[in-house]
Parts: sequence; C-alpha cells; structure tokens
Amino acid sequence: MKRTQLKRSTRILVGAIIWLALVFMAIGHDIPVTARITVTAYCPCSKCCGRYANTPDSLRAFADGTAFDRAARVCAVDPRFWNFGSVFTVPGLGDFTAHDTGRKIKGRKRIDLFMPSHAEAMEYGRRVYELEVVR
Repeated sequence: MKRTQLKRSTRILVGAIIWLALVFMAIGHDIPVTARITVTAYCPCSKCCGRYANTPDSLRAFADGTAFDRAARVCAVDPRFWNFGSVFTVPGLGDFTAHDTGRKIKGRKRIDLFMPSHAEAMEYGRRVYELEVVR
C-alpha cells in the first residue's frame, strides 16, 4: 500500500471515529442506565419541606424552576450526579422526572419521590430498587 493511500485511509478512519463520538454524545442522554438506588418520599408539608412549606402553592417552584404542582410526578436528586430532567422508572409507580433537590439527598444512590400528602410519603417509606434512568 502506498503512503498516500495509508494517509487517506487513516483520515477516513479518524473522521468516522469523530463522527461516531459526536453521534453518541448527541444521543447519549437518551440511553437508559440501570442503577441501584435508595428511594424515599417527601411531601410539601412542614415536616418534609421545612421553611418552604408555608409558601402558597401559586408562588412555589421546584429547584429547577418548574412550576409547583401537587399532582406532579417529580423526584429530588443530587444535581451533581443526576441532571434535572432525568427520568427514573420506579417499579409499581411509573416514571418520575428529576426537578427538585433536597438537603438529605446526597450522591448518585439516593432519590426522593414527591407525594401529594404526608401520609402517602410515610407509607412509602424507604425502598431500594434497580431503577432504569434516562438522563
């Protein structure tokens, strides 16, 4: 093989690798990841939310700025490890989207599900699952 052919084939190979890397970066956020995560629950009461509980619902927002809704399927995450907008599939409950944070939610192995009432949050308790996450 001539030297010019080798250079050309090397350029094509490098170009293909760069193109694949860009494609995977663009779609990489849609690839599901499975992680073992401790799941707890919280509600908008003063026991769960502290000083933020006295804010009227119309003025509330989740940590990423999403409007507050008691019927929302939201979870709190540590934003250093999970992006806002990540979707967690919880067995028996369905999909929850990361829009909130919490002072006790630290690391990649813990999330907190938003529940409309304190009774539901306490009934849920603490569970450990292998969750599918789409970032």
